Amino acid sequence: MSGRFAAAVAGRTSTAAAIAAQGTQASAGLLIQVVAARNLGLDGLGKFGLLYGVMIVATALPSGFVGDSMAVLDRQRPSVRAALQNWLLLIAAVCASICFLGAYAIGIVDGGVAIVYGVATFLFLVEDSLRRLLMAAMRFWRITLVDITSIAVAVIVFVLSPNVDLLILFAALAGGQLVAIVVAVLLMPREEKWFASPRPASYRVVARYGIWRSLQLAVRPASLAATRAIVIGAAGLSAAGELEAARIYTAPAMLLVVGLGAYLFSSYARDKQRPLKEEIRSVDRQVVVLGGWIAMLSICIAVAVPQVSPLIAGQQVSMTMTIGWLVYILSVATTSCYANLAAVRGFERATLAVRSFDSGLSVIFVIAAMWVYQKTDSDLLVEAAPFAIAVGSFIGGFILRRYVLRPGSAPSDAPS
Repeated sequence: MSGRFAAAVAGRTSTAAAIAAQGTQASAGLLIQVVAARNLGLDGLGKFGLLYGVMIVATALPSGFVGDSMAVLDRQRPSVRAALQNWLLLIAAVCASICFLGAYAIGIVDGGVAIVYGVATFLFLVEDSLRRLLMAAMRFWRITLVDITSIAVAVIVFVLSPNVDLLILFAALAGGQLVAIVVAVLLMPREEKWFASPRPASYRVVARYGIWRSLQLAVRPASLAATRAIVIGAAGLSAAGELEAARIYTAPAMLLVVGLGAYLFSSYARDKQRPLKEEIRSVDRQVVVLGGWIAMLSICIAVAVPQVSPLIAGQQVSMTMTIGWLVYILSVATTSCYANLAAVRGFERATLAVRSFDSGLSVIFVIAAMWVYQKTDSDLLVEAAPFAIAVGSFIGGFILRRYVLRPGSAPSDAPS
C-alpha cells in the first residue's frame, strides 16, 4: 500500500512539475510577444510575426531531430551522444545562417537586426534542446529555473532600453537564451552532464529517427509561417499584424498545449513497451479531458476579449480572429496526442505524411480565402484564416486516429 501511495505521489509531483515547466516556458514566449504587440505597431508586428514564426519553424528541426531522439534513443551510448551533439551544432548553425541571410536578403529588416536575429535563432535552438534533455531526464523543476532565468534577463534588457524595437526584442531573446544555456548545463543531473568525443558518431542511428520527427514538428509551424506570408501578400502588413495580435492574445493557451504535448511525448516514450491497444485507449481518454479543458479555457479567453486583449496585445483584437485561433488551438490539443503516440511507436513516416497533407490542405484553404478576399475586399475572409488552418488540423487528427493507429497496423522501422 505504501509503495502504491508513494508512486501516486511521485506521479502527481512529476505532472505538477511538468505543468509548471510548460507554464514558465509559456511565460517566456508570451513576454516577448506581448512586448512586441505593445511596442511595434501593426506593420512592425507583422514583420515580427513573420520572423518569429520562421524561428519557431527552425526550432522544430533540432527539437525533433535531437531533442526527441534523446528521449527515444539510448543517449548514454557514446556514439549516439556524439551524433546528437554534432547534429545539434550543425543544424543550429545552418538554421541561424538561413534566418540571417533570408531576413536580410528580402529586405524586411536591416543588417544589424538580421545579425542579432541569426544569433538569437542559434541560441534559441541550442537552449530548446537542453530543455528537452532535462525533460527526457524528467527533471521538470529544473526546467522552470532555466526558463525563469531567460525571463529575468529579457526583462532586464527591456527595462534598460529607452525604446523597444525589433533589434532590442531579438537582443533580449538572445541574451536570455545565452544565460539560460549556462544555467541548463549547470542543472543537468550528474549522469547527463558529460560530453562525448565527437568521433565516432552514430549519425545514421540518430538521423533514421530524427529526420522524420523533425520534419513532422516543422510542418505545422511552416504552415503558419506560410499563412502569414500569404496574408501579407494579399492584404498587407497591417492585416497580418491584426492576425498576429489576435494570435498573441490566445498564445497562453497554445503554449500550454504545446508544452503539455512535449511532456506527453516524453511519457509515451517512457512507456513505449506498454501494449499499443491499451495505450490508444488511454490516449483517447486524455484527448477527451484535454479537449474539454481547452474548450472551457477558450470560452473564458473569448469572453475576456474586450477587457483583457488591450493589456496583452496593446489593442482591441478581432473577436472573429480570436475565436478562429481558439478553434485552431483546440484542434492542436485534440490531435497532437495521437501524433506523438504514433511517432514514439514507429509510425513517424506515416505521421509526417498525414501532417504534410493536413497542413498543405490548410494552406490551400487560406490561399482560396485570400483569393476571394482580393475579389470581394471582404475583411471577414482575412479574419477567417485561422478557421481554415483548423479545418485541416482536425482532418489530420481524424486520419491519424482512424487509419494510422488502427488495431493491427504495422509500424515502420522503430527507433532503437
